[in-house]
Amino acid sequence: MDDLDTRLLVDLLRDRIRPSKELGQHFLIDDSVISRSISLASSESPLGEDSHVIEIGPGPGSLTLSLLRTGASVSAFEIDKEAVAHLHRVFGDAKRGT
Repeated sequence: MDDLDTRLLVDLLRDRIRPSKELGQHFLIDDSVISRSISLASSESPLGEDSHVIEIGPGPGSLTLSLLRTGASVSAFEIDKEAVAHLHRVFGDAKRGT
């Protein structure tokens, strides 16, 4: 996972699908928004190995990647089958992702 970044995750998924307005898809590509989200999520208590985060609509996995890098376990729920296949390809070996 060390060689992954937000732009690569989005590009890998965009090679397979276009965001669907019908599914309300908007791919998160702004690293500053991701950083702020992680900061807000850990404002009450730090994210780490004892944390379990539920992510709805991970899309390309931009936020998922940052959450996993904190050491937290992540359960991601996605309805787009191509996005699910992409997430399995990218994070299939992640010990803390489901």
